[in-house]
Amino acid sequence: MLTKSDIKVLEKKYGFHPQKKLGQNFLVDGNIKDKLLNCADVDGEDVVLEIGPGLGQLTFDLSRLAKRVIAVEFDKKLFSILSTYAKDVTNILLVHDDFLKFNLREFVPKNQRIKVISNLPYYISTSVILKLFAHSECISSAILTLQKEVADRLIAKPSSKEYG
Repeated sequence: MLTKSDIKVLEKKYGFHPQKKLGQNFLVDGNIKDKLLNCADVDGEDVVLEIGPGLGQLTFDLSRLAKRVIAVEFDKKLFSILSTYAKDVTNILLVHDDFLKFNLREFVPKNQRIKVISNLPYYISTSVILKLFAHSECISSAILTLQKEVADRLIAKPSSKEYG
C-alpha cells in the first residue's frame, strides 16, 4: 500500500502531480483499501475491471486475487508509471483510455460477467455509473467509492433539493 510519502517520492521521481481537473485522489488508507477488497469478494475465477487505477493501490492486490485485472487509466503519465511497475504481472491488462469512450464489450470475455471497482472522481461519477448501468448485462457487481455529495444525489427522493 502506497503511503502519502511514497506518493510524494513517485511524484518527484516521475515529475507528476495529481491533476485537480481530473479529480485525481489517491487511495492512501489501508483500512479503506481492505474494505474495498473485502466488499469486492474477488476470487480466482473473476475478471475485474478497475477504472482509474492511478498508481496501482488496488491493482496489485486485485491481481493476486483475480484471474485477470483490466485497468483503464486515462492519465498518460500515470499509465506510464503503472506500466513500469506492472510489466511482469501477467494477469494485469493496462489500457490507456478514457473509460467513457472505452469499449467494455471488447474486453469482457464472452458469456462472463465482470466485477468493477473504482475510486471515482466527483466530476465523472454520474457518467461512469450511467455507463455501468448501460452495460449491466456483463457486470456482476460494482464497488465504487463516491464523494458524499454524489451518494446523496443517488439516494435522494425526486423533487428534493439533493435530487439530480
